Amino acid sequence: MGRIDIERWLRSAIHQSMACHESCLVIVDEPDSALVASLESLWINESQHRFGALKIVGLGAVIEDVAHADLLVITAGVFLPKGWDLRLMKAFEAEQRIGLVTAFQAGMEFATVQATGDVNAAEFWSRLDAALYCVGDRAVYDAPSVSSACIGVRRSALVEAGKGAGLRPVDMILDFENILSRLTYSGWRVCVADYLAVGLGEAKPKFSRSPDTASDSIVAQLHPLNSIVATASEWAEKLAAPLQMPGLDGRPVILHLLHSWGGGIQKWVDDFCAADAGRIHLLLQTVQVGDRGTQRMRLRIAGTQGSSLREWDLAAPIRSIEPSSLEYERALKAIIRNYSVDGLVVSSLIGHALTALDQELPTCVVLHDYLPICQNIYPYFDGECARCTVQDLARCQTQNSLNTEFKHVPARDWHALRNRHVELLLERRPQVIAPNRSVVGTLRKLDFRFEQLDIRVIPNGIPATRWGQVVSGRRTGRPLRMVVLGRLNALKGEGLLRQLLAEGREDIEIILLGCGPAGEALAQAYSLQCIPEYRPEDLGGELERIAPDAGLLLSSFQETYSYTLSELFVAAVPPVATRLGAFADRVVDGENGFLFDPNLQSLNGVLNRLVDDDAALESVRTRLRAHSDVRTVQQMVADYDQVLPKGPLPTARFRVEVGARTALLADYQHLSSAYAQLSQAYKNVQQAYEQTAAAYEKTMEAFRKSHDQAHFLSEESLWIRSRGRRFAEEFTALNLPSRWWRARQAQELLNAFRADIEERNTRQAGPHQDGES
Repeated sequence: MGRIDIERWLRSAIHQSMACHESCLVIVDEPDSALVASLESLWINESQHRFGALKIVGLGAVIEDVAHADLLVITAGVFLPKGWDLRLMKAFEAEQRIGLVTAFQAGMEFATVQATGDVNAAEFWSRLDAALYCVGDRAVYDAPSVSSACIGVRRSALVEAGKGAGLRPVDMILDFENILSRLTYSGWRVCVADYLAVGLGEAKPKFSRSPDTASDSIVAQLHPLNSIVATASEWAEKLAAPLQMPGLDGRPVILHLLHSWGGGIQKWVDDFCAADAGRIHLLLQTVQVGDRGTQRMRLRIAGTQGSSLREWDLAAPIRSIEPSSLEYERALKAIIRNYSVDGLVVSSLIGHALTALDQELPTCVVLHDYLPICQNIYPYFDGECARCTVQDLARCQTQNSLNTEFKHVPARDWHALRNRHVELLLERRPQVIAPNRSVVGTLRKLDFRFEQLDIRVIPNGIPATRWGQVVSGRRTGRPLRMVVLGRLNALKGEGLLRQLLAEGREDIEIILLGCGPAGEALAQAYSLQCIPEYRPEDLGGELERIAPDAGLLLSSFQETYSYTLSELFVAAVPPVATRLGAFADRVVDGENGFLFDPNLQSLNGVLNRLVDDDAALESVRTRLRAHSDVRTVQQMVADYDQVLPKGPLPTARFRVEVGARTALLADYQHLSSAYAQLSQAYKNVQQAYEQTAAAYEKTMEAFRKSHDQAHFLSEESLWIRSRGRRFAEEFTALNLPSRWWRARQAQELLNAFRADIEERNTRQAGPHQDGES
C-alpha cells in the first residue's frame, strides 16, 4: 500500500473506532519511521476531540518500548467494522487470564468463510461482522491460530511471558510467529471473539499457530465457532444491509413482546420500529409448531421478516397466557442480558407469561386488545360486555360462539389469571397506553381497579408510504357504491352484511376488497364484485379504480383503533361505521363520517339518507381531503418518545463471557451434510413453487373474464400460498443449523409437501382436463 492508501485506510479506522483510551495502536509492517510519525499525528489530530489521543507505533521501525498500555495490533489494509477497538478489548472483561484476543477473519484454519460473488468484500465482511455480533454468544473461545490482522494483547501478558526468554513486550510482537505458544505455555489464554469479524482486503498479516494443533485438521473441523459462523454467513448472504447491533452504540434497545398471528398488532409494531431510528428494536414472538407441536419462542431484529436470531422450544407450551413459566422466564432474562435490553413494550401477552411484567426494566403495556381481562379478546357476548364476573365468564365459555381461542382454560383459572395481571400492573406500575379513550372506559367497566392506573392515550399512526391517492367523488346515475374494506367474519359484521344483502336493495352496490375466504363465499352467494387479496401498497390504486362513494365498517365489537378506518380517511372515502369502540371515538357523525347502531334498522336509516344526499357525502370528503383526521406514525413515535428509554446510553454495554459451546462430534458432520442436501432440496421446491405461483398468476389474469374459472383459480391460489407458507414456516422452525438432530423431521416435512402438491394436482386434473386447467 502506498502512503496515500495507508492514510485513507487509517482515516477509515478512526471513523470506525469507538476509542480504547488506555491502549496503544500498533500498525504492523510499516518500516518507514517518517510515515509512522505522520500516521500518529493524523490519528491524534482526527481523534482527540472525540475520545482523546492514542499513541501509534509501527513495527519494523526503530522504536522503543510501548509504555504501559495494552496493545491493539492491526495490519494496514484490514477492513475494520464499527467499534472494532472497543469490542476487541472488551474481551478482557470475560477473564483475567486472557492474554490475547483476535477478531474472526479469513485465513484461519477453523470456521472458514468466503465472500459471496454479488457483493464486494468490504460490504460482505461488514454484513458478516454484524451477523456474528447478533447470532454469536458474545463470547470468546480458544484460538488454535491467530494473525496480526486485528488483535488485542494485555501488556501484563507480554511482560510475564517474555521474562523467561529475556524478551521485551515489543520483542514479543516482533516475533509474532511464536507469540501464541509463548503466551499459552506461560498460562495465558489466547482466544477468538465470536462477535467481531474483520476482512483482510489488501492486508498481508502474519500468522501464529499452536505447535500442538498446527497440522491437526480435526481442530478446524470441530471448533465451536463453526456453527456460529455458518449461521452468520447465511445472514450475510440474504440481507441487503448489515443487521443493527444491540448494545454497541448509544441507542436504547427495546424488546417488543407480541404474538405471531399477524394482523393489526404486527402492523403496529413493524410501523413503529421502522419509524423510530433513535432506538434498536427486537421482537419476541411465540408460535405453535404444528397442530399439536411444541411452542417456539423466536427473537428477531425489526425489519428482518421471517428470520430468527435465536429460538427456544418450551417443553411446557404456553397455549394462551400463563401466570409463570421457568423456561419462558429463563429465555427472557437471557435475551435481556445478552442483547442489552433497556426497555420492554408489551403489545400482546398471548403465548407469554405474566412474569414479563415483573422485570427490572422500564415497561410499556400497549392495550391493542383486552386480553387477559377478556378471554374472548374483545368484550362481546350478545352485545357489548359491561362486566365480566367469574359466573359471566363461565357462561361465555359455553354459550358465546365467538369465544373459541382460549376457553380450554377453566373460568376460575382464567379469573385468577386476570386478577394476577391487574395485581402486577398495580405493583410494578408500568406505563399503560391505550390507542383511544374507549379502551380505557371499557377496561374500567370490566374491572374497577383500572381506575387506579394512570392510562395514557396515544392514538396510532399510519406511515406516509401507505397514503394512497385521494378517491374521486360520487358519480351520478348509478347506485350508491359502498366498499367493505378488510376481512369479514362474525366479529367484523359478516352477519349484519348478510342481512343487508338479503334485502336485495337495488339502490346500493356492495364491493368487497381484501375480504378473505369468508368474503369470497359471500360474494359468490350474492353475485358481488370481490377482490379477496391485495398488497398494502396497491390499496390506493384499488380504491381509485373502484371509486366508492363510502366505506362500510360493520364491526360488532369494540375496535381498539382500526387501521381500516385510517386507510379510508387517507383516501378521502367517507366511512359508515358502527357506533362502537374506536369508531365512536374517532368518527364525528356528519363531519368525518357517519355512525349507526349495530343493527339493520339503524344501518338502513343511514344508507337511505346517503342515497338521496350527495351534499352530505361531499361535505365529509372535503374535510377528509385535508387529512386532518389522520395521524402519521412519526407523530405517534414522538408521543411514545416521552415514555420510552432515551439515548444516548453507554457504548459497548454488552457483556462478554467465556464460550460454553463444545467441539462438534463427527456425527454432526454427516448430519450437516444431510441438512445441506435438504436445504438445497427445499430451495428447489421453493423455486418450483414460486414458478408455479408466477405462472398461475398469469393464468388467473387470462381467465379473469370467466367467473367460474376465476373462482376455481382463486381457490387454487389460496391453497398453494397457504400450503407453501405453512411448509416454509415449519421447515424454518426446525432450525437445523442449531438443531441438526431434526434432519429426519425435515425430510419428512419435505416428503409431505411434495405428496400434498402431487395429490392436489391429481385431484384437480379430472374436472379441468383438455386444456382447461
